[in-house]
Amino acid sequence: MAGSRPAASSTGPCWCRAGWLIQRGLPRALALLLVLGLSLSAVGLAALVPGRLALAAGDSLAITTPIGRRPHPPLGEIWCAAEAGDPAALAAHSQLTLLESGGEADLVEVAIVTGRPHQIRIHCAAVGAPLLGDPLYRPGGWARPGGLPGEGGYRLQARWLRLQRPDGSVLELEAPPAQDLATAAASQAG
Repeated sequence: MAGSRPAASSTGPCWCRAGWLIQRGLPRALALLLVLGLSLSAVGLAALVPGRLALAAGDSLAITTPIGRRPHPPLGEIWCAAEAGDPAALAAHSQLTLLESGGEADLVEVAIVTGRPHQIRIHCAAVGAPLLGDPLYRPGGWARPGGLPGEGGYRLQARWLRLQRPDGSVLELEAPPAQDLATAAASQAG
């Protein structure tokens, strides 16, 4: 994971297993962090995308596609890649790193610098590599007209979190790679 993760030093004991916190899902984990007085300073996720990235293993790509709201028939409006010149668009920055390349699927790590709604899904789609199984975002980062956020079975795993403690020290938690992501990438390669 050395390619895209921001450098950090970890001080003090880790009070919980990283896998427990990370694999409970980010919304639940973030609520727990707020109660404990910790703030999230960086997050990295592993994902499967179609095998089309023009990167070598370990190479990274900065993605800065702005994110905004667009009309969406079933939902009224939804977050997706912003139209050029949209004054309400939010700046967004992600760092995508190719971990493993397969024939039909690549395993990537995406470190998000900003925290925008659906940022990882939108940014992967914006560079032409939407998450495998994502029913909502298509290449370009725009939403499919009939797609809904909870449909499908896209592959995404929180891999590491970097937290700022109230005393200013940094705590970094890391979960082992999900076996199903690695297995899926390997099966797509063959």
